[in-house]
Amino acid sequence: KLDQSNGRIIEFPLTNVSKVYRIVKNDDKWYTAGVAMPVPSPQTEQIVVVEFMRRKLAFVFKELQVSQRFLICMELLIRRAQQKQAKKALRSLTPTFPPQHSQSRQCPTPRQVHDALSRPSGQCK
Repeated sequence: KLDQSNGRIIEFPLTNVSKVYRIVKNDDKWYTAGVAMPVPSPQTEQIVVVEFMRRKLAFVFKELQVSQRFLICMELLIRRAQQKQAKKALRSLTPTFPPQHSQSRQCPTPRQVHDALSRPSGQCK
C-alpha cells in the first residue's frame, strides 16, 4: 500500500507484478544491470523497478549490494504471493463435500469428509 498523503491509499498487490529488474543511472546515462559501464561516480543510482500492468514502482539505492539484496527479496516475496494465490484458486475448485457414490442421502460427517479427501483420487468406497 502506498499513502499519497491525500487520504488515498493505493495498493500494489504482489500477485499483479509482471516484471522486476534492476537498472543503473550514472552521470545522467541509463545502463542495464550487468552491462559494462564506466567507473561509477558517487552519484550513481541503483534502481529496482517493479512493473505492474499499467504502473511501475522504482526503488532507488546508492549501493549495488543493497539493491541486489532488495531485488532478490522482492522476487521471493512475489513468487510466494503468486504461489499462495495459485493454491487458493486450486482450493476454490475443490468441492467441500466430495461426491458420494452411496445411495444414502445422509449428510457426511466431518470424519467421512476428511477420510474421503485424504484418500488418493480415483479410489472410492
